[in-house]
Amino acid sequence: MTFPLAVAGMVGWDNSASMAAEIRRPRRVVPVTLAAAVALAGGVYALSTWAGVAGYAHWQGPAAGTGRFGDPANSAPFLELADHYLPLARPVLAAFGAISSVACLIAATTAMSRITFTAARAGMLPRALGHVSARRAVPTGAAVLWLVLIGACVVLPTALLGAAPTTVSAWEAGIGTVPLLISLFVGLVGLPVYLLRTARHTLRPLPHLVIPLVGLVVIGWGVWGNVRPDQPAPGNLYWLWTGLILLLALAAAVRFTRRPAGRRDLSALGLARPDAPGPEGAPPAAP
Repeated sequence: MTFPLAVAGMVGWDNSASMAAEIRRPRRVVPVTLAAAVALAGGVYALSTWAGVAGYAHWQGPAAGTGRFGDPANSAPFLELADHYLPLARPVLAAFGAISSVACLIAATTAMSRITFTAARAGMLPRALGHVSARRAVPTGAAVLWLVLIGACVVLPTALLGAAPTTVSAWEAGIGTVPLLISLFVGLVGLPVYLLRTARHTLRPLPHLVIPLVGLVVIGWGVWGNVRPDQPAPGNLYWLWTGLILLLALAAAVRFTRRPAGRRDLSALGLARPDAPGPEGAPPAAP
């Protein structure tokens, strides 16, 4: 669970890229925001983990303490540490937990709604998801969709399976990480391919080849660790759910590329096959 929990702890760093169309000077703002968000989130994650390990090791000994800190049944280790060392800090930590949960909800809704909105505007999803509010131009259709989906993921497993919210969170972090990692995997593969097809002169070895290659190794290891069939239940079925998600994604991609608008968009990116017919009877895309 370490890898999916680390990814879940870093959620939100890519929001600036999803909102590039709404940002002034995105070529400057997005890279700075990405670097700062990764540094801040990674630093807080490492510091809090170190504090938890040190606190439990001092309290219960190195072996028993780290075991208790990593025990899935221990749903609130930092509250337990506060009760032992500084009971007055418990309300503060509880407030942090509530605020961080809402922050994760906002981060997920913001990023996913913008991606869904852009896909709807490109003709990949129903038009209603590309609707914006008249007053503030907020993508209301996509935002409402994701609020409903996230609410269902919070409520339904708990209600239907009777599992604790922390257990449901661990399950969903595991299976939810895999499609995210696969999309990043595809993006890393697509970056040099896209530049070779459209702007070969801008291709640089370090940012466009070496760094993506390192990312492919790390993400590939993470995907395999999450879909291995020898994991304890329900992780032993993650490979099945991942396969179903990929089949649905492939079917949607094939359906989109067969539409005239989809072929036109692929041609604009230089990704259409040279012999593919153009939109609405137009000549094939140039190689």
